[in-house]
Amino acid sequence: MIDGEILPRYPTIADMTPGERNFALKVQSWLDIISNPLDRELVFECLMVLGELFQRNPEKRLGEIIYISEIVEKAVNLCWTAFQPNV
Repeated sequence: MIDGEILPRYPTIADMTPGERNFALKVQSWLDIISNPLDRELVFECLMVLGELFQRNPEKRLGEIIYISEIVEKAVNLCWTAFQPNV
């Protein structure tokens, strides 16, 4: 989920492969809800990391919604406090 919008499991994730043009178009239109290019890039990077994580660990499964915006927000806050601990 990004900003209240869910990328539906069916048919997007269950029936399409990442190599399909329709899959790419669906994901792109889903990412287009993020107006700020920097935020869009962070979400894209988060999705790439999650994809790699699940590719390397196929036994891992999530049966619920992944709140991408919350993951990105938490990561930004952790990074900010690491570089600016006194602020």
